[in-house]
Amino acid sequence: HRRMPPCRGIFRLKIQGRSAHAQYPGLGEDALVLGRELLGLLRASGDVRVLAVDAGEAANRVPARCELVVATSYDHLPPLPAGVRAEAVGDGEALPFPVDDLVEAWFAARDAAAAITAEPPRDAVRPRIHVWEHTGWLTSGRDLIAGAISVWVGPGTDARAVVEPMAAAMQRALQGREELELELEVVQDRPALVPTPCDDPLVAAARRALNDAGIPPVITGGRVTSDAGLVQEIGVPTFAFGPGRSGADLYRDD
Repeated sequence: HRRMPPCRGIFRLKIQGRSAHAQYPGLGEDALVLGRELLGLLRASGDVRVLAVDAGEAANRVPARCELVVATSYDHLPPLPAGVRAEAVGDGEALPFPVDDLVEAWFAARDAAAAITAEPPRDAVRPRIHVWEHTGWLTSGRDLIAGAISVWVGPGTDARAVVEPMAAAMQRALQGREELELELEVVQDRPALVPTPCDDPLVAAARRALNDAGIPPVITGGRVTSDAGLVQEIGVPTFAFGPGRSGADLYRDD
């Protein structure tokens, strides 16, 4: 039974970050992390209740944006960090009930799950994998909060062997929080792409095409996680093709 708290100001806060692939977070700026830091700043000035949160775009991307709707015990916001835009919510606008408990519970469960995946997988390919666990997006509704967590594991690992310990840790983190239910769904389990031999006819055709185009072909081996692994599993000859060079180039938006 949630009620709108006594408040003097209601604000919509838009935090601008910078997107990047989760494996190279240094190329981006995580707006969801900035949003949590902003809440800490606001709470130092008085009581703050979170009415809504919406952050991120994709499971494997550093969130480039985060929008918060908050109710405050004060009329005017303190000085805000660069990259944060604030606007007062107008009179008469429909507002959701506070979701503070849901937000806190989600992050408590996420942090517990992250602790399970803190260690790198035993057969991780270094330096390709830099991040083992990542929160891609988070959004709240009337009576739920949902987010996406990506976990990178070694080749051949059964997703259930990772998800079940995570679920148990999340449940323990939520003990004592009444009327909360936890639901986990494996949205996609992508197998590693096994390297295609350099003498494979498909690779030879690609080499000829690159030579004809005047592009020096550079062929390397290694395990890569991509949708190509799903195609390879059903027997289609497959290899990964792209800009090459280091991962910092491979994962850039351009």
